Amino acid sequence: MLFGELSKWSEEGENPALRKMIYLQMAHNMSEKDFVQLRNLFIKIDKNNDGTITSNELREYFKMNQNSLALKHHSVNLGTI
Repeated sequence: MLFGELSKWSEEGENPALRKMIYLQMAHNMSEKDFVQLRNLFIKIDKNNDGTITSNELREYFKMNQNSLALKHHSVNLGTI
């Protein structure tokens, strides 16, 4: 629900200050390890280093990492059985 609302705000440009506060709070509540992993992934996907991830950059990341992402997904599912 929350991510759906944030996505809507992002697409429509609604209330950017509130959106930023929510993102900062989410980052603040992460463990340092998770934050570093997320930051490194963001940097890896943001190919032109402009501080945003475009739909093309995200699409390209998924395309280039399709096999490894599928393997990670299956290993997580098998681990929960």
